[in-house]
Amino acid sequence: MSSSEPSKASKPPAPVGEGSELGRYRLVRKLGEGGMGVVFEAEHRELGRKVAIKVLRAGAGSSEVQATRFQREAEMVSRIGHPNIVEVYDFGHTDDGCLYYVMEILEGESLRARIRRGLLSDHEISSTFAPLLSAVAAAHALGIIHRDLKPDNAFTVEKTG
Repeated sequence: MSSSEPSKASKPPAPVGEGSELGRYRLVRKLGEGGMGVVFEAEHRELGRKVAIKVLRAGAGSSEVQATRFQREAEMVSRIGHPNIVEVYDFGHTDDGCLYYVMEILEGESLRARIRRGLLSDHEISSTFAPLLSAVAAAHALGIIHRDLKPDNAFTVEKTG
């Protein structure tokens, strides 16, 4: 290698964002972000299956505690196995060590977005909170406590079929 060619070791890792790839997935667009991570809509390159991918926020990965918490989150969500809790399909890390997990993508809106549109009817309250409370009870039955339960983290979806 000539001295004018950059070495692979000195090349900084590409930032994770829209258009980048994580394993077999191509990130399509950012869906949201929180204190620990950023969630992207993604597509499996071979299967064309749409998923959501949560990536541990840059900087948060430098903390072993944050990385462990992120991995435990994926494991716990997968372990609950409740119909009103998002399914986790896979867990991995990028070449530069950035952690991520792959989950089902939901079509609908956050409870926060719905509340912004106006008061919920009695029917909406019961049809939203009964499944939410059932999911929380399932987590609690396994000794799992959701540390960030808020309207942005509750998602309403239309039932099909």
